[in-house]
Amino acid sequence: MITAYHIIASENIDFPVDLTMDFSKGMPEMEQAERFKYFNSHSKGIKWYTGENEHILYEEGQNIHGLITPDFKKFVAVYQYNHPEFNSPSNVVIYNEDKTIHMRVPLVCPVSAKNIESNSAFEGLYIGGVVWKRNQLGEIIMALNLIFNREYVETRVFDYITGEIGACIGTYRL
Repeated sequence: MITAYHIIASENIDFPVDLTMDFSKGMPEMEQAERFKYFNSHSKGIKWYTGENEHILYEEGQNIHGLITPDFKKFVAVYQYNHPEFNSPSNVVIYNEDKTIHMRVPLVCPVSAKNIESNSAFEGLYIGGVVWKRNQLGEIIMALNLIFNREYVETRVFDYITGEIGACIGTYRL
């Protein structure tokens, strides 16, 4: 089981994240100066602990984001769309708690993108983030933010066990 989670960045920036918080309401608050340093860092990564074992996903010059799964047994990492190994359209990797790869998520172009009018809309498709959401029963689920042409976002239900990307549960324009 994952016992601790941190967001990290260049210049030794390391913020522990409270695992008891409800991630469906967003990421933790940071002091304004810390937030400025983190978001302006050249490189970002993540780390988690399983007991005393530390697992780090960090590469100089890259931005790697992610989130633990609601059962605390896996970690979903989202790599930059142009990452040399884990690039779009399969820029999401699900890791087991010991940092072995459970699955590289294949992004299949969704058939419904009601907010997109262009025929070339799917050419710029990539996964931009992972979030926790609450379903209609109030249960915590995971969702992926699919970004189209750096203009539109669809938030879709995500099954981190099978890698299946499901129904659209929200849309917005960047």
